[in-house]
Amino acid sequence: MSTDKRSIGELLVANDLLAREVLMDTDQLHARDVIRAWPALRDAAEAFWSALPNPGAHPGPRPDEHLIRHTLDLNGLRSKGLWPNAGRSDTRLIAMAGNFEQAARLLHRFYRVEGHKLAAPVVRDLEAAETRALHSLYLVAHGASVALAHEHEKYQDPGMRQHRTPGSPEAVPKVVVSLREQLAGVEQALGLHLGRRWPAALEGEHREAPDASRLREALAVWDVQAHRAMSQSPSASTALIVCHTQAVVIGNGHALVRAAALREHVDPLEYRDRLAPSLETTAANFRAAGEVWRHMARAGEGLDKDLRVASGEVVAAAREIVRDGAMLASPDVLAQRVDLAQAGRTMQHALISSATLGQAVKELAADPNLSGPARWVHEEAIKAQTRLHAADALSRQHASYVEPSPMNAWVNPNALRRNADVPLPPVLRESISGQMERLAQSAVAGRDVAGGALGRHPQLTGREIEGRGLPVPDAPTSLFFGR
Repeated sequence: MSTDKRSIGELLVANDLLAREVLMDTDQLHARDVIRAWPALRDAAEAFWSALPNPGAHPGPRPDEHLIRHTLDLNGLRSKGLWPNAGRSDTRLIAMAGNFEQAARLLHRFYRVEGHKLAAPVVRDLEAAETRALHSLYLVAHGASVALAHEHEKYQDPGMRQHRTPGSPEAVPKVVVSLREQLAGVEQALGLHLGRRWPAALEGEHREAPDASRLREALAVWDVQAHRAMSQSPSASTALIVCHTQAVVIGNGHALVRAAALREHVDPLEYRDRLAPSLETTAANFRAAGEVWRHMARAGEGLDKDLRVASGEVVAAAREIVRDGAMLASPDVLAQRVDLAQAGRTMQHALISSATLGQAVKELAADPNLSGPARWVHEEAIKAQTRLHAADALSRQHASYVEPSPMNAWVNPNALRRNADVPLPPVLRESISGQMERLAQSAVAGRDVAGGALGRHPQLTGREIEGRGLPVPDAPTSLFFGR
């Protein structure tokens, strides 16, 4: 069984990145999923906060021990039979809850210092941890509030008014409004607690020197766990983690290979003309595929714990090397942290793994039992048919093209109203299969390009790259440091 080796700081950074994903994805957020996951996030955050040591010399609980419970508690979540009902929970909030729980366990195990006054550097590190935790919760609260505002707009639609919950025609909109108002208060309260702490308090955060061997070991474990999970327990949740983690691995590896090319450990011409475009395409395809699987994933859906742990470790190990604070580390800094002469070999192994994982994801997309939330399925099915008709019109050189009616219902109207899980219609299943086919093809192409570009020593010797006038592309733009 894999052991989560991430530090408390790395767990909090992972939560901050997940919260940013939520904030950037408000248009696609499902308010019901977010609210269903809220109690788990609240309880885990409270457990973490109460486990933080008291910075004072007096024993006993922190003065603000119950801050999180009082701030994040929402009334109306226990109403049975009303909104949001049973169903999916947002996978990102569930992942954040898991990270808070693990951080709390580490605090209980290693940082019990009651009755001892903390040294100044430890107090600054503690303040940084508090600030990161509050900031991630603040971002999630804002994202949830926006999602509820969108949900409320749907219930103001005249068509929705005719299909409200039987027996309580006004109850659902009232619950949504109440939760939105409460979350607005949560956001303001967290903002007050953050005050001027963000981001100044992060300057006191303690960071260990990067361990070059950690990434190599994490990649080896991830390779085993990812292949095992995709072969033994394939699911949308498994594919989500695999795709997003591969995007992280390839994106961060791209930064290392670029630094290696600048120092001629990798042929700079091969990098510029073949390797860099291939890495960009493969990382982007894995990231886009992950977003598709996110909509079909269910929180805790047969998810292998070892896979989740291995994913978190490889993301943390890669970020530890490639990031310098909030910025991408310079090639000089990367050269101090790792042996860039080995970067190409490490990347080649990662791309070999990506090719086989891409094939496994493609095979999963052919599963006829795949399902997704009705509204997402309906919207994506319409888009898929529009693309299909457009391609057909182009291939037949039609003089005119009439788009399919947006009123064409791909799912049962009742399921659409409730956003229930529904099977994927054939047109959407074919579209997703085509996307995963392109993913697999780009992963194989990336592996083959790497075999040629990274499998041999550069032919250029002597002068610096700058003196030859061989431009090296800018730092990759597709780096994805979240999950």
